[in-house]
Amino acid sequence: LDADGDGHRGSLCGGDDCNDNNPFVWSAPVAVTNLSVAGADPTDLAWDSQGVLVGPETVYDLVSGTIVSDGLVNFSAAACVLEGGGTSFSDTRPDPAIGQAYWYLARGEDRCGFGTYGTSQQDTSISACP
Repeated sequence: LDADGDGHRGSLCGGDDCNDNNPFVWSAPVAVTNLSVAGADPTDLAWDSQGVLVGPETVYDLVSGTIVSDGLVNFSAAACVLEGGGTSFSDTRPDPAIGQAYWYLARGEDRCGFGTYGTSQQDTSISACP
């Protein structure tokens, strides 16, 4: 019932393991939590790992864009700043123009699928990291 010995029974046997051939992944990631931003030049970002929840093979994509002075966010203009990384990133881009700010969204991924950037609008508007 647990072909890969990870303690999670395969989905074909009614369990929660979506990949019972890989002991390092058992379900698709969920929304990333506790994204924190600190400092400037560089800006250091960190977020909670989902390894205990979905498997230690989980990696993360981080996208970013600019908030302009009217406060509007254009998710379709997001740029991938980290692809398949860990739970932290140091953004060394120059500071945004006066009256603007950067926004960031992270999502997990593994062999079972992708997590979410937060909402279905964001998930469909933001292009996947290459």
